[in-house]
Amino acid sequence: MIILDTDILIEIFDKKSALGEEILGKIEGYDIATTTINLHEIIYGFYKVEKEVVKELMVFNILDYTRSDALLSAKLEVKLEKVGSEKGDEKVQLWKELQRVQERINGKVEGTYAGR
Repeated sequence: MIILDTDILIEIFDKKSALGEEILGKIEGYDIATTTINLHEIIYGFYKVEKEVVKELMVFNILDYTRSDALLSAKLEVKLEKVGSEKGDEKVQLWKELQRVQERINGKVEGTYAGR
């Protein structure tokens, strides 16, 4: 499953965005979702510019984003930034860990990951 952030959703829903088209090509065939926080941000944006909420947004899997999720996500993001592009193997390991987190968020894997 791929979890889309607000910036990515904006690109996807912008009909004129070449980046949005590129992203759609890359995620084709994957289950996609977003979090409750991202849902709020994107709908807020639609309301603010007085646009109709995109119907496709309403069929997304919407994942809860808990305190534990935020703590672990931030920790993994910092690790990924430090690794950079020079250490590909370590970066792949961190991405795999992030995938496991996403599966837990989605309820596919039981267990807790707070305090890791």
